[in-house]
Amino acid sequence: MGVASIIGKHVLSAELDCFDNTGVGFGICDIDIHYEMLPPDESAPFGAFELEKVLMRVAGVIQAVNVTSCFDQSYIEQLIRDEIDGSDYHWTDHGDV
Repeated sequence: MGVASIIGKHVLSAELDCFDNTGVGFGICDIDIHYEMLPPDESAPFGAFELEKVLMRVAGVIQAVNVTSCFDQSYIEQLIRDEIDGSDYHWTDHGDV
């Protein structure tokens, strides 16, 4: 996926290790991170993104559960940055000849 093609809405699927507040309980959460890549402007020359929601997929439940407020937002944003940094670069994205 080239730089120009990442502008718009995206969904990043991930598995997160989860602990309860005692640090003893453990589980894995399947989540979908919904975010939008914004076009570059003066304040963000390389573009920026907006976190829309984090949904958890639960077996046997038809509709995913919105868990945006249950996770550390800076951690979720870092997952998005890692995804963006891993996107492919193609010379045609910037009109290089």
